[in-house]
Amino acid sequence: MDSSPNVRLAQATVWSNRWQTYYQHLNIISPFAQLGYNLANPYSTLGNTNWGDGLAATIGVKIQFDALLPWSKNGLSLWQVRDNLTLSKDEAAKNRVQAHIDITNAVNSVNNTQNNIRSLRLAYTLSEENLSLAITGYHRGVKDFCLLYTSDAADDRISV
Repeated sequence: MDSSPNVRLAQATVWSNRWQTYYQHLNIISPFAQLGYNLANPYSTLGNTNWGDGLAATIGVKIQFDALLPWSKNGLSLWQVRDNLTLSKDEAAKNRVQAHIDITNAVNSVNNTQNNIRSLRLAYTLSEENLSLAITGYHRGVKDFCLLYTSDAADDRISV
């Protein structure tokens, strides 16, 4: 059933929309890390060459709060992606059901055809038997005949 082209296409659409949803969420809430090294000369006097240096690391999460508002650009795109995912899941379910119905109809059609073939075979056999009985009856009538003669004055006839 899952090998139906419509079912496979719908499953691929669901997969694509699911990844678009993940990507959209990553654009709204995304972690980041920065690592830096500072080299500076805070002392500029003659004869003193002490350099100041420092290592800086930053870890954080970038959140676009406007995505929580459905009328904002980010919010609208997030809701559209979610709606597309829901619609593609519904379409995939509908295609699975339709494929199941198509398979059931095809199986029923094959079963009906097989039953029709059985019925035709039985009708053929019955017709053969009827023909055989008719031929047997014909031959018996041709071989076994009887003439009956009556001499009744009112009713002279020959019967078979």
